[in-house]
Amino acid sequence: MLPSPLFHLHNHDNAHLPDPYIGTNEIGLPLAFAKTLTFPTPVTSLNIGKMQSLVRRGPDEYPGAVWVEFPTGRINLSKMPANRRNAIASRLLSSGSGVGVVTVGRQLVDGDMVLMNRQVRRITVL
Repeated sequence: MLPSPLFHLHNHDNAHLPDPYIGTNEIGLPLAFAKTLTFPTPVTSLNIGKMQSLVRRGPDEYPGAVWVEFPTGRINLSKMPANRRNAIASRLLSSGSGVGVVTVGRQLVDGDMVLMNRQVRRITVL
């Protein structure tokens, strides 16, 4: 008698071990998730260099920035040429002086806090 095709999908003989390189209070995310999920970070005089670097990289080069929000509105960096991203990066701190806060939507990196909602059939990131 041949085994059922479902036997291979639900074979419980494999051992699933945790990743020894991450802590017990951390989770591992695939790179595709880390590039899609963003962490809103206000631009200050302390992090202006890092934020400009992330904006210049854009969403395709990890780690980078996906969007920039000025007091006048949000700018999506996907499909934007490098010279326009450089122009936006150069005005990050200058346009936020006294008018409002400029926020950069940067991609997730190691050490970022995320809130996970564990459900039976799907995983939702809040």
